[in-house]
Amino acid sequence: MAELTAVAIVEDDTRMRESVRQIIDAEDDFRCRGAYGSAEQALRALGGAPAELLLLDIHLPGMQGSEAVRLFHERFPAMPIVMFTVFDDDRRIFTSICNGASGYVLKKTPPAKLLDALRAAVRRLRAKADDPFGHALIHTVRGAGYVLEDRS
Repeated sequence: MAELTAVAIVEDDTRMRESVRQIIDAEDDFRCRGAYGSAEQALRALGGAPAELLLLDIHLPGMQGSEAVRLFHERFPAMPIVMFTVFDDDRRIFTSICNGASGYVLKKTPPAKLLDALRAAVRRLRAKADDPFGHALIHTVRGAGYVLEDRS
């Protein structure tokens, strides 16, 4: 049996949020820890029991995801944050990466590729945790509109 990874989703579009939740919950190695409509709601809810991985919409009502990523990264530094966006908006993606995001995934990415990106983020996290010298292998995934890059 695969090791289970708890994923939190922050997405303001209810249909998209529920679709992604169903995709994640259908997998043997993931479970949705929570799905939230705003960054503020997720920050409150995850305070006591953070997820192991966060999928965060860049464009949200209230606090933008590209800014909220900094707060999530400060509170949960070990949790990889994958930004979720409709547009390949270089400025917001760059701001998100600078604020602590691990990478991004376009919303038009097919479900199998979305799951590949999330698994890559988890592998990177576990590789860093297993490396006593902190020199994790850089794992880069490219294709179908998503990229995860090592920030170190």
